[in-house]
Amino acid sequence: METYSFELSQELARIPDVNLSLRFLPGRQDGRPPHPLAIVRFFISSAWHLVSHRGDYDIVHFGDMVQIGLAWVSRLCAPSTRNVIALHGLDVIYGRRSGIGSRLYKAYTRFCRHRSSVDCFIANSRFTAQLLEEEGFGPTSVVPLGVRLADDSDRPPIEPIGDERFVLFFGRIFGRKGPRWFAERVLPLLPDDVLLYVVGTVWDSHDGDYLRRNPRVRMPGAFPVDISRDQFESLKRRAVAIVMPNVNNPDGKDVEGFGLTALEAADHGAPLIAADLEGIRDAVMHGQTGFLAPAEDAPAWARRLTQLLGWSVEERREFSQTARQMLLQHYSWHRVAQNTSDVYQRCAEIK
Repeated sequence: METYSFELSQELARIPDVNLSLRFLPGRQDGRPPHPLAIVRFFISSAWHLVSHRGDYDIVHFGDMVQIGLAWVSRLCAPSTRNVIALHGLDVIYGRRSGIGSRLYKAYTRFCRHRSSVDCFIANSRFTAQLLEEEGFGPTSVVPLGVRLADDSDRPPIEPIGDERFVLFFGRIFGRKGPRWFAERVLPLLPDDVLLYVVGTVWDSHDGDYLRRNPRVRMPGAFPVDISRDQFESLKRRAVAIVMPNVNNPDGKDVEGFGLTALEAADHGAPLIAADLEGIRDAVMHGQTGFLAPAEDAPAWARRLTQLLGWSVEERREFSQTARQMLLQHYSWHRVAQNTSDVYQRCAEIK
């Protein structure tokens, strides 16, 4: 969500006739979300800003569903201003979880919805748009996310698979992301010398302990805390494949709204394999930027990886080049900004 807000604002500023005024709340230095008191102060100061600058803006774009209350304030003080909210997945269905916090969140979003405070929601995937429809909100435009690509001149050459053959997972380490499922179900179906490298922060101690005990799993730590950028980039280039083995979440209380990691992985040389579910489907062009494999179908994952184990360095280079071209064409932040600007234009035409 932070990446979305930052990259989108950078690109919107480059579009003629779009004049931006930005307000943002940074997270804490250790990477955690802002302190609750900081969030309250941000809401109060932003509400006062909307009141004191009423009528100054044609469009007010809020970064997530949590800010729908500010959209209500905007509607009260400036009825002609159009309000747009970006949606990311979990912010749509957080009210489905148990606990008083989730129930309050659901009541809060429904209260604001009935005040007709939002003119358009921008969903990061078709799946997120579907979640929004299930919650009774709308109208919605789908604008998939983008990725910032390094210059070709800065990219090291694609490397052949070395003597140590491994698959790479990077991201948060907990159940829904699937690294433990992959280690338990897919690794045993691959040749004995193939390893799984796991880079990321452990969110589930049980999954972390299992992975550490597995003799075919290597856990060098999290980037950039434990491993350097050069080490991380080298792992991406040398891997047989980068995997996103997300598993289904039966209770529907946690979701992958888009899967930005899929775009980031597709630009790093090794082919990507991702679970064919939820918003990930909009982040992978099958056969062009990566491959979609049925979620939790271990034999299908093993077959795809066995195929990739046999690729020559020329095949890896050719696929990497195709993936990069498709990313530039379909997943640039410039495209995201232009699509978002089009949404603004449609909202401005609402009578």
